[in-house]
Amino acid sequence: EEEEEEDRVRFAYLRTNQKMFDSMTAQATNHQQAANTIASFVSFVALYLVCRRGPFANALIKFVRTSPRASPSSSKGSKWKDTTVEGGREIVGDAELKYGIASRIVAEVHNWVGLFLGISALRDTSSPLWSDPLFAQNSASRLLIAWTTGFFVFDTLLVGYHSKTEGVGFLAHAIGCLFVYGNALVTGTHHLFGALFITWELSTFFLHVRWLLKEMGHDSGKAYALNGVLLFVAFVVVRNVGGTYASAMYWRETAPLVANVEARRGAISLPTLWAFRAANVLLNTLNAVWAYKMARGVYSRFFGKSRRKEKL
Repeated sequence: EEEEEEDRVRFAYLRTNQKMFDSMTAQATNHQQAANTIASFVSFVALYLVCRRGPFANALIKFVRTSPRASPSSSKGSKWKDTTVEGGREIVGDAELKYGIASRIVAEVHNWVGLFLGISALRDTSSPLWSDPLFAQNSASRLLIAWTTGFFVFDTLLVGYHSKTEGVGFLAHAIGCLFVYGNALVTGTHHLFGALFITWELSTFFLHVRWLLKEMGHDSGKAYALNGVLLFVAFVVVRNVGGTYASAMYWRETAPLVANVEARRGAISLPTLWAFRAANVLLNTLNAVWAYKMARGVYSRFFGKSRRKEKL
């Protein structure tokens, strides 16, 4: 009996130490994640300022201005003080052009690093990321969540400040993504889906090329048309098709958590879970609306009235 009592005491002691160790490890991980997120945010701010001000910004302006830079005049009028209209065409001024270039360079740096981290997380077969998609993590997924959360803090502030130019859709996208990745950072959950949904940014590259070609005055050439088709195809494949598949997987995996408190493992509250689901619906709806608009643009470009007149 004494030996059994000693075994019980020893077992209780080991369990207590294990809990203390797990708690300390979790705290250390949380502190590291917070530090990585802050570093990510600061790096994006610094990169934006470098691209927006100084010699590098002037060099970028000069590069874009090697070609005609006129873009169609907006029916709503200019939202920038240094934008002028000549001959019915809107000539973009330095302030808007610097903002456009800087914001897109920052976004591309985030996207390609994020894609690398996301693919690395998904390819790590040694971690239980696929077998435990809501709660498992690995080193690449933790870096991804911190990196992307820092970016969307920056992006939300930037798009919010320029909301009149960017529009409600992009602001809603920034806020929705910040909520999703920010909560994944705080709760330590949803890392698999963070890695899956970052693949949406593959289509953004073509969107930025489209903007650059338009600013350089090449919005009526073959390169612009080809890029438009590639943008539409990439968008539909990674966001509409891939996004729908990943979203269906997400709703299936979260279904048991809605009714079962124990299944949430104390990491996710029911309101947070439904907020995640609402954000998923919001972002997929935005993708559907944007895909529809792009489909109309592609159809108009190749099969519209102006195209038929050219053939005649």
